[in-house]
Amino acid sequence: MGYSDTDVAEYLYKNKPRVDSLVKFLCKDLRGACSKKPPKVPEDRIPGEPFVPKSSKEAEMEKIPKSMEGMPGAPGMKMYSKEDLMNTKNFGDDDVDEEDDEDEAQFPSNLGKVLREKENKKDDWTRRITKGILNAGETVKNHANKVSHRIRKWWKAKKAVLNKKNSNAKKSEL
Repeated sequence: MGYSDTDVAEYLYKNKPRVDSLVKFLCKDLRGACSKKPPKVPEDRIPGEPFVPKSSKEAEMEKIPKSMEGMPGAPGMKMYSKEDLMNTKNFGDDDVDEEDDEDEAQFPSNLGKVLREKENKKDDWTRRITKGILNAGETVKNHANKVSHRIRKWWKAKKAVLNKKNSNAKKSEL
């Protein structure tokens, strides 16, 4: 659209057109692109591959990464088809190195160890949080008991002073 973007925005704002009138405005009125015939293809040009339309499944698979572009955690995400994966090194290939076989033999036990460590870390966090909450509860309870004890002592002392004043006042009246 180049420098015509403001013209298109103005047209959309003022006229609120339907699709057919917008197409007419863009193609014919604004640039005259649709009214011109396309240039001829040079005769010495080598023909390219024939056009093969994508299946709806392939089109959908291409839409998924595009829709996830702005999401955090998936900045350079790519999707591969089954054929792509089978054509990569060692997928679908029977000539796998012996070292890889040894690594694969250890893999399940290593995987279990890693998963157990992850579970332990989750349990560890759960235990730490629970312990922290219980400790905080005990600390608040102890603090409340200390404050309550001090208030009781203060109230008893205050009561004793008032009782002494009242008893002294009664003695002086007699």
